[in-house]
Amino acid sequence: MAEKFLSELGISAATDGYRHSVIFSHDDEAKVFLERELGLEEAGKLMGSRVKLWHWSHRWFKPLQKEEWWVSVAPDGAINGFVHEFPEDAAGATLSPDSAQIIAENFLRERMGLNLAQLELVDKDTKQRPNRSDHTFTYKISELNIHDADYRYAVGVWGSTVGSFGEFLHVPEAWQRDYAKLRARNDTTGLVAAAFLFITIFGALWFFIDRARKRDVRWKTATWVAIIGGALTFLAQLNGFNLQEFGYDTTETYTSFVVTSILQALITWRFTVCYATNSKAVTLLQSIRTPIPSSLSTILVVIAGLIISK
Repeated sequence: MAEKFLSELGISAATDGYRHSVIFSHDDEAKVFLERELGLEEAGKLMGSRVKLWHWSHRWFKPLQKEEWWVSVAPDGAINGFVHEFPEDAAGATLSPDSAQIIAENFLRERMGLNLAQLELVDKDTKQRPNRSDHTFTYKISELNIHDADYRYAVGVWGSTVGSFGEFLHVPEAWQRDYAKLRARNDTTGLVAAAFLFITIFGALWFFIDRARKRDVRWKTATWVAIIGGALTFLAQLNGFNLQEFGYDTTETYTSFVVTSILQALITWRFTVCYATNSKAVTLLQSIRTPIPSSLSTILVVIAGLIISK
């Protein structure tokens, strides 16, 4: 559907040497708003019909090139987002807002199949670029109001062509502020929980070191567990490559990006195995006969592991 949409716009990115990446995502803020305001059952009905929150995000790009395309496809196959990115200094037409609005409304009516009689213009914006003017027009569905939230369509006209389109639930600013306060409290609670987790990890590490100094560790079993765990971690890192690729910065060479991603996965695997099985580091600690505070022991095992594993 995404490729078909681009081809209808006269764009052949899929066959012009562009790389393609895709992820599944959603508008989390709008989802939380609907669930909190309407309840799960009513929110589910609305999200499955008039309000499109979930979508497959497609991206076509070329390394070291600014120009790229993004297309979002809802689960029902409808296009609910489109962006054409290119340099701000690219040449284009300098249209008046009225002329650009005609192009935007023609796109909504002819390409997206929307009834303009049901839409109301709520915002318009013009930005003057070095060699063109860009206009953005935002409309809302007049008869759809959900606890002061409305459903909107935004169209961007870059020069004389449509360069972006998106539809979204516009959440009231008052609700956003209240929810931000709630999230701040949740984040504080999360920090406290993370602190206790950190303490637990240090305690587990000290217990491990103490058992190792008393030669009460089954190294063969630990080694196999570490190798398997490290391998699974490495595969999990590679499995997430599509997510990393979707966020790839085109100012970096693609080869550099791939090598960096693989090295990150290898480093994660290496340290998983190294610190779970580094008997040399623990043996070094065993030679120390005086009592050692737990925090200092933790630091020593990490330093010893780094030095010996090089």
